[in-house]
Amino acid sequence: MVPVGVSRAQLAAANETGVTMGHVHLVVQDVEAGKKFWLAMGATPMKLGANEVMKFPGVFIFLRKGEPSGAPLDRW
Repeated sequence: MVPVGVSRAQLAAANETGVTMGHVHLVVQDVEAGKKFWLAMGATPMKLGANEVMKFPGVFIFLRKGEPSGAPLDRW
């Protein structure tokens, strides 16, 4: 049996509207188009290892190239 360790993620304090968030991972078909979108929204681009990351205050958005694996939204 392998002992289970404790993992702690420290989130930023909630903003003035009570919202807090740490990070989200997005699988996108076109990383450059994704970066362009988030840049237009005010993100700052950065790299963490091989990961493309878009940074907002208190939030990281990780972009990874991949293909859709779920149903298209128009089928929901």
